[in-house]
Formats: sequence, structure tokens, C-alpha cells
Amino acid sequence: MYLSNIIYIMIFTGFFGGIVNYYSDANRTAEDKTKKLRRWGECVILGIAATIIVPLFLKLADSQLLYLLKMMFLVVVKMILKGRMIIKSTKC
Repeated sequence: MYLSNIIYIMIFTGFFGGIVNYYSDANRTAEDKTKKLRRWGECVILGIAATIIVPLFLKLADSQLLYLLKMMFLVVVKMILKGRMIIKSTKC
């Protein structure tokens, strides 16, 4: 159940971050503000890929966030991890 929760969080935040990135001003061309640089599917895939990088980065940095997620009473730690994934996934 621990790994499946992390996978669900990563997919949700990656999808959400990709959609946010699609509608952001950074996805518009400089000449024509109505044209998009990337399609929404590309932004979603890049958002999910960015969220996959977060646990790898935390492992390399020896962060204790993934270890603390095993404790059920620390819901705040899950919110911090979700926030990091959303921030990372919006930087497409």
C-alpha cells in the first residue's frame, strides 16, 4: 500500500502539473499569443516524468521524507511531497 500511494500521488500531481503548464503563459509562442508550443498530452507526459525524478532526487540527497511516509500519523509529510511534485511538474 505504501508504494501504490506514492505512485497515485505521482500520477495525479504529474497530470495536474502538466495541465497547469499547458495553460500557463510559458507555453505560448512569442509572436502569436494564441498558439501553444506543446500539446496538452506532451505537457502531461513531461509533468509525470518530472514527478518520477523527485523520489530519485530525494534518494540521492538522502532525504528522510520517503522514510517518514511509512508512518501513518505524519500526513503533513505527504503534503510536502505533493507540493514538491507539483512544483517540479509545472517546470516543463
